[in-house]
Amino acid sequence: VAAAGRIAALQAENKARRAEVLVTLTTLRNLAGQAKAEAAAEWAENFLDSNPTKSLVIFAWHKEAQQAILKALAKHNPARILGGQADVEAQKARFQSKETRVIVCPIKAASEGHTLTAASDVLFLEQLLPPGAEQHAEDRCNRLGQEAQVNAGKHVSKSTIDEWVAVLIVDQRET
Repeated sequence: VAAAGRIAALQAENKARRAEVLVTLTTLRNLAGQAKAEAAAEWAENFLDSNPTKSLVIFAWHKEAQQAILKALAKHNPARILGGQADVEAQKARFQSKETRVIVCPIKAASEGHTLTAASDVLFLEQLLPPGAEQHAEDRCNRLGQEAQVNAGKHVSKSTIDEWVAVLIVDQRET
């Protein structure tokens, strides 16, 4: 009985430590996404200026990172698909009709049920595990009837948790 109690205590302690690690990792990933939003927006502006006929889909995971990239790209009046908004279809229509050439979307929420074929270029501001989630998001631009090849890139910051997540994604894809 004493051994069972000790095992239960160790399991509870282990569970608490794992939860603490997950909270720390989530916080670090959120901060990294926010920190690189301005650099990603600069890249996006250069892309849009260099490719006047192309549009761009930007995916991010954390709401704060989504808001940061929207703020940094405000002059482009980007469309957005954010959680809980009522005008998702109107925002997609703005993008699909080329009223705006950039749309910011949450990776998970916008990875299913949306068509964003106005773009053949995708930028991931943040990465998401498992790697299949990114593929689902990328596929929003790669729908039936799409003729252009979809090009996807990731904004990964060196010496940050971003590099670690990128390695995890590669490892998961290879197994």
